[in-house]
Amino acid sequence: MSRGEAIFAKKWPDIFECACNKRTKMNLARYLAISYLRHPNTRRMIDNINTATRDLISKIVPHQKTIDIRVKDKSLTLDVDHVRQKTEDTDTNIQEGFLRVMRSSAQDLANTLFNRKWGILFSSEPIFATADCPFVLWRGSSSCRTFGIGTAGTQLSFPLSPRKLLLIDDDFTYDGMLYPLKSVGNLNTGIIKAAERFVFSATQDVIGTQSPSLYAGPAAGLAYGEACSVRTTRRKQ
Repeated sequence: MSRGEAIFAKKWPDIFECACNKRTKMNLARYLAISYLRHPNTRRMIDNINTATRDLISKIVPHQKTIDIRVKDKSLTLDVDHVRQKTEDTDTNIQEGFLRVMRSSAQDLANTLFNRKWGILFSSEPIFATADCPFVLWRGSSSCRTFGIGTAGTQLSFPLSPRKLLLIDDDFTYDGMLYPLKSVGNLNTGIIKAAERFVFSATQDVIGTQSPSLYAGPAAGLAYGEACSVRTTRRKQ
């Protein structure tokens, strides 16, 4: 299996160059969504949600059997004992919650990624670093107090190889095209800052001058040129 994955990895950056094909783009969006959701951060998020829910339940009057939740024009009635049981601090509950999030959120997240503009930035030098948490969300030009992956104006970066990077950015003129890199900006600093334990790069120079303590900035700060034809920009990965 590992040998097969090693062979496939050599072709991986080129597959993203085909994102101008809608079917391919959706399949890639599903891959990105699943990769994002299966990260250990999601398990920790579920654990935090369960803890907050248990704290809320503990404040309910003992004889109260149900709670009503209302959000705008929608309402939901929950059984208190059932909620208490499903949010207990056990591996089974965390795993079940993780799987529920995966099933319910993967396609929704993929649709959000698919509907935004993608660009593949390429460099003649192995300038891009990556990490064990490579999918980085940037505020970009969004002025919203809180923002997420689907917020207009935000940027998302995902390194594909030392010389190629996927950038999701509403400011791209064309979707699914290649753009020559002019400046790497804050990108590698942001990737280092988002890392859990490991950072990877083709050369020490890429991360040698970066520091996890530096503020990554509100945007990736990447500068790039005009869109190029995919067929004329094939190069060494």
